[in-house]
Amino acid sequence: VFTKKASHHAVCQKLVRFIRLIDYLIISSLRRICFTSLLYMHSILLTLQDRGVNKIGYKDPSPVEPLILPNEYQKIYSVIRKQTNEIFEQPIFQIDVTYKDKLVWKPTKEEIIGTIDSVRNDFIHLLFQVPRLIANPIFKQYIVEDISLDRVAQEKMSAPDLGQIIFNDQIYKETVKKGSEIVSHGFDLLEYYSIQFQKAINIYNENCRFKIDFLDSNEITVVDVKIKIKEYHEQEAFLRTVVDKSEVGLYQIFLKQMKSLFIKSPGNCLSPRCPRRTVLL
Repeated sequence: VFTKKASHHAVCQKLVRFIRLIDYLIISSLRRICFTSLLYMHSILLTLQDRGVNKIGYKDPSPVEPLILPNEYQKIYSVIRKQTNEIFEQPIFQIDVTYKDKLVWKPTKEEIIGTIDSVRNDFIHLLFQVPRLIANPIFKQYIVEDISLDRVAQEKMSAPDLGQIIFNDQIYKETVKKGSEIVSHGFDLLEYYSIQFQKAINIYNENCRFKIDFLDSNEITVVDVKIKIKEYHEQEAFLRTVVDKSEVGLYQIFLKQMKSLFIKSPGNCLSPRCPRRTVLL
């Protein structure tokens, strides 16, 4: 009887060691999948930002610092950087541009960072759902002495905590921090790119301040009115040259709404505003 129990106990111990070995392999694989994916996401952001900077000729006064990675991931990241440089060319975020006293970007920088955080968290949460033998209650009787409280479950066999491994790792912290910095620098690039719209903005603002009272002047002539009308037509022609969309680093910006607003401004100056309007028309 005792011999059978001892034999049974030895088999159980082998089973426990096998289960733990498998669990460590699973954890190692999940960790690698997680960090490799985070590095891919960071590399895509950086690739598109760098491409936008080079295309526009922008000199970032304080570029995002390179990732500080452990040795085991330095070569992997070099390969990832090469792959993303070869594959990714198109922006991955769409931004609508409007004008209300200033250029308004939608979504905002904070919203884009929040979207990236949400995608990252959803991905990591998916990794937590991968089944693990050591968490299966059927093996509990063999590892009773190793039972410990889990951070989410009431009772579970002791096992490596994937959450602690991921969230406390340097790669996770670096990619989160510097990924947000890339998005922020992307908006700096947008601000630099928007300088080319300054003339259109000035025309719009000037037209918004337009007053038809100048027609009441005794010194106004028909020639003056014709010159003014010609000026407004030229403004409209120029405003029509504003692009409908453009690629700026991470962002595909759509300017159609802003362009439509600007194009209407010269016409508004010629629209019915007072009994003397027929002079302009």
